[in-house]
Amino acid sequence: MRQTASARKKGGWGMNVFRSALLFYVFAMLALCFIPAWHSFISQVTGSLDQNLSLVIKLIADPLEYVWKWVLAVFIILLLNRRN
Repeated sequence: MRQTASARKKGGWGMNVFRSALLFYVFAMLALCFIPAWHSFISQVTGSLDQNLSLVIKLIADPLEYVWKWVLAVFIILLLNRRN
Protein backbone atom coordinates (compact mmCIF):
# COMPACT_ATOMS: atom_id res chain seq x y z
CA MET A 1 0.00 0.00 0.00
CA ARG A 2 1.42 3.35 -1.03
CA GLN A 3 1.40 6.14 1.53
CA THR A 4 1.20 9.81 0.85
CA ALA A 5 3.82 12.16 2.22
CA SER A 6 1.36 13.54 4.77
CA ALA A 7 0.50 10.01 5.98
CA ARG A 8 4.18 9.19 6.46
CA LYS A 9 4.70 12.44 8.32
CA LYS A 10 1.80 11.76 10.70
CA GLY A 11 2.84 8.23 11.60
CA GLY A 12 1.48 6.20 8.72
CA TRP A 13 -1.82 4.65 7.83
CA GLY A 14 -2.05 2.55 11.00
CA MET A 15 -1.70 5.56 13.27
CA ASN A 16 -4.48 7.36 11.41
CA VAL A 17 -6.77 4.35 11.84
CA PHE A 18 -5.95 4.16 15.55
CA ARG A 19 -6.60 7.87 16.02
CA SER A 20 -9.90 7.63 14.13
CA ALA A 21 -11.01 4.62 16.18
CA LEU A 22 -10.11 6.37 19.43
CA LEU A 23 -12.00 9.50 18.44
CA PHE A 24 -15.02 7.44 17.37
CA TYR A 25 -15.03 5.65 20.74
CA VAL A 26 -14.76 8.91 22.68
CA PHE A 27 -17.59 10.55 20.75
CA ALA A 28 -19.77 7.43 21.04
CA MET A 29 -19.30 7.37 24.81
CA LEU A 30 -20.08 11.09 25.01
CA ALA A 31 -23.31 10.44 23.11
CA LEU A 32 -24.20 7.59 25.48
CA CYS A 33 -23.78 9.96 28.44
CA PHE A 34 -26.97 11.69 27.34
CA ILE A 35 -29.02 8.46 27.36
CA PRO A 36 -30.10 7.99 30.99
CA ALA A 37 -31.13 4.36 30.51
CA TRP A 38 -27.62 3.34 29.35
CA HIS A 39 -26.06 3.49 32.82
CA SER A 40 -28.87 1.47 34.38
CA PHE A 41 -28.73 -1.04 31.50
CA ILE A 42 -24.99 -1.61 32.03
CA SER A 43 -25.55 -1.91 35.78
CA GLN A 44 -28.22 -4.57 35.25
CA VAL A 45 -26.10 -6.49 32.75
CA THR A 46 -23.03 -6.52 34.99
CA GLY A 47 -24.90 -7.12 38.24
CA SER A 48 -24.78 -10.89 38.06
CA LEU A 49 -21.33 -11.21 36.48
CA ASP A 50 -17.97 -11.91 38.05
CA GLN A 51 -16.49 -8.83 39.72
CA ASN A 52 -13.49 -8.62 37.37
CA LEU A 53 -15.59 -9.06 34.23
CA SER A 54 -18.05 -6.50 35.54
CA LEU A 55 -15.23 -4.01 36.07
CA VAL A 56 -13.88 -4.53 32.54
CA ILE A 57 -17.31 -4.04 30.96
CA LYS A 58 -17.94 -0.91 33.01
CA LEU A 59 -14.54 0.52 32.06
CA ILE A 60 -15.23 -0.02 28.37
CA ALA A 61 -18.95 0.62 28.00
CA ASP A 62 -20.16 2.88 30.80
CA PRO A 63 -19.11 6.51 30.35
CA LEU A 64 -20.53 7.63 33.69
CA GLU A 65 -18.87 5.01 35.90
CA TYR A 66 -15.21 6.01 35.82
CA VAL A 67 -14.45 9.64 35.01
CA TRP A 68 -10.67 9.19 35.13
CA LYS A 69 -10.70 7.24 31.86
CA TRP A 70 -12.01 10.32 30.08
CA VAL A 71 -9.16 12.37 31.47
CA LEU A 72 -6.77 9.67 30.23
CA ALA A 73 -8.42 9.59 26.77
CA VAL A 74 -8.09 13.37 26.41
CA PHE A 75 -4.45 13.14 27.51
CA ILE A 76 -3.74 10.42 24.91
CA ILE A 77 -5.42 12.45 22.16
CA LEU A 78 -3.36 15.49 23.10
CA LEU A 79 -0.18 13.42 23.01
CA LEU A 80 -1.06 12.00 19.60
CA ASN A 81 -1.75 15.45 18.21
CA ARG A 82 1.44 16.85 19.73
CA ARG A 83 3.55 14.38 17.75
CA ASN A 84 2.39 15.89 14.46
